[in-house]
Amino acid sequence: MKITIIALALISAVTTSTFASSTDVQHIEQAAATLDIQELRLHSQSAQGYEQGLAYYRLSMSQYLQAQQQAAQQSLEMAQQSLEQLLAEPLSDTELGEAKALLAQVYGFKITFNPLKGAYYGPKAGKLLSQAERLAPNSPRVHLIKGVSAYNTPSMFGGSKQQALRDFNKAVLLFSQQQDTRYGWGEAETYTWRGLTQKELGHGEQALADWQQALQVNPDYGWAKMLIAKNQ
Repeated sequence: MKITIIALALISAVTTSTFASSTDVQHIEQAAATLDIQELRLHSQSAQGYEQGLAYYRLSMSQYLQAQQQAAQQSLEMAQQSLEQLLAEPLSDTELGEAKALLAQVYGFKITFNPLKGAYYGPKAGKLLSQAERLAPNSPRVHLIKGVSAYNTPSMFGGSKQQALRDFNKAVLLFSQQQDTRYGWGEAETYTWRGLTQKELGHGEQALADWQQALQVNPDYGWAKMLIAKNQ
């Protein structure tokens, strides 16, 4: 996987007892957008279930981006542990699909720290993502993560920028149709990833338009700001 890009990808979901409320998720996402390690640490320590897995995952990424490698790996292990425990609980199909999708992303991020483990975690992530799509086919986050996987996977192993673009387009469409207020995040990431894909395909103006749209969704989203600054 491409280390800098995969480290900036953000993903996940929600529920009632083992899943978070939309307000809780928004707080986690806002802290992640500004790399607020202290706030993310508080969320990861106080949350349960899916929300805890999401908080630890965001914490890991924020630590990674601030060159705290050992701490990032420890937080990622906690994210994996939280989500694997969650999968043992009784969940609806949608909840299970969302949890499997996030765990697939966690496995993918583990490869960033140790590429030699790609042969182990890559297939595990792929299997989880296929299961997630069957369980929650209308989840925009599932299609976002599919796109991230297609973008980062080398073409010799089945990756494709064109397939990634199709996945991101599907995610954008599903976000526009989303009615469950518990699942209120992931849209800014989708536009940012689609912009990266457009740039790789030689569509510079469309890339900038997507990054601008990401800031319409979340004006504090630092990754989109960085990409705009570098490509204007």
